[in-house]
Amino acid sequence: MDIVYEACKILKLVLQARAPYETGNLAMNSIRIAGNRVIIGGEIAPYAPITNEPWTAAKWNGARNPNQGWVQAAIKEAAPIIQRVLSGRATDEDVQRATNRYNGILAERKKERLVKLKEKRQKQTGVVSE
Repeated sequence: MDIVYEACKILKLVLQARAPYETGNLAMNSIRIAGNRVIIGGEIAPYAPITNEPWTAAKWNGARNPNQGWVQAAIKEAAPIIQRVLSGRATDEDVQRATNRYNGILAERKKERLVKLKEKRQKQTGVVSE
């Protein structure tokens, strides 16, 4: 087991589970592993920094970004298991438990988004679908 790669996989999964999830593009497509790093954004989601940083543009009228600091919060959340992985103290069960937890969170967020899309479609069209 390459422990650095395992740590990157865990961090990627926690970031995906905690990323703002409007369309799912940021979480599902723009968070990726490149070598021994986890990358967020880029060409796939050039808006990624805006999701994490304070809003300063006049159009926000001083409102606070509700997602501000999500990257730092996700890293802090992932740190204990990543430290265990990198120190060699994490068991396969520890890694699997963390993986299952964050996959579950991500699956729930996808499901919630589908429900919202369905409700939006129903409002727009007046058609109730199964």
